[in-house]
Amino acid sequence: MNPLDGHDVVAATRRRELERAAARHRVARGCRPARTGPSPLLRLYARLWWASRPRVGAWGAPPLPSRAAVP
Repeated sequence: MNPLDGHDVVAATRRRELERAAARHRVARGCRPARTGPSPLLRLYARLWWASRPRVGAWGAPPLPSRAAVP
């Protein structure tokens, strides 16, 4: 006897539930306007990140080696 024999009914029921959910999602997706590009919130975040990143000119000169490190 195969232990999975009793699970085919449960698996078929779950498959039908998932297929119905996918069909509802496709219908809902078809009603929404097509978007091009990232969301406005993501675009705002990217602009703020880009504007707040450190610039090379703000770093200053590299530190000079200390006398202890020079042989």
